Amino acid sequence: NFILVPGFWLTAESWSDVSRKLSASGVDHVALTLPGLERGGNNARQVRLVDHIESVRLVVESFADDVVLVGHSGAGPICHAAAAQATDKVRRIVHVDTWPLPPGMAINSDMATGTDIIELPDWSVFEPEDLVDMNDHIRDRLRRESLPQPAAVARDRFPAMDDCRLSVPTTIICCEFSSEQFRKWVSAGDERLAEVARLHDVSYIDLPTGHWPQFTKPVELAAALVSLA
Repeated sequence: NFILVPGFWLTAESWSDVSRKLSASGVDHVALTLPGLERGGNNARQVRLVDHIESVRLVVESFADDVVLVGHSGAGPICHAAAAQATDKVRRIVHVDTWPLPPGMAINSDMATGTDIIELPDWSVFEPEDLVDMNDHIRDRLRRESLPQPAAVARDRFPAMDDCRLSVPTTIICCEFSSEQFRKWVSAGDERLAEVARLHDVSYIDLPTGHWPQFTKPVELAAALVSLA
């Protein structure tokens, strides 16, 4: 049972290409749209980080067991926090171009300064590594599908979590950075990677592309997920 959780600005629709490949491979899955990102909704300004964590946890709890949580970008640490409350249900967490964060840390507080919602920025704001394989068609599609992100989700700090979260097997799919680079950053003691260093069982899959592989490399991303089924 795969649960696909989109990153900032995105809905379940962002997983559509990956979803088709998973279905063709016989992999059971569901794609989520997190609170505040429903089309036609008007509550984005009120949504907090805990609302996203709870939304994912409730879907996890709806399954008997054997859940694989897949989080892209900002949803990766949200999945990590949700799994901490349901470790008996979660078989693996998969971080797509992201990684888990510890209690007390925010996803990206700088991005959320002085605002209640965050629009998808101009492409010039992103690093070149983010935009690898992002042709005009993909950029247009991502912008067309994007919705304002609740800023509090980026600004709020992660709550206390049970240490059992550290035992959940974790896979990091490395896109704009290689697994070799990532391991070096973890070994060097990078503060934002401190949670990764504490994990008991972490593995890596290299999928070279930009920050949105569900758009740029959906076939390869689906294959990587199938390999973890």
